[in-house]
Amino acid sequence: MSGLFSLFLMEVFATQTDLWHYIPGDWPVILWPTYVAAILFGYQLLRFIEERVSPKKLGFN
Repeated sequence: MSGLFSLFLMEVFATQTDLWHYIPGDWPVILWPTYVAAILFGYQLLRFIEERVSPKKLGFN
């Protein structure tokens, strides 16, 4: 979920700062690898948070 949120934030930032538009010839090559990197970063961040705030550490289970 956080990976998708990262993608959304990148889209909003890039379109508002005119880094790219949704015209077929204007899509940069770096766009898709950046999406993959954002998804991986979001996944790792979520795993890190889940490890820090696990139910066992909070006294549940």
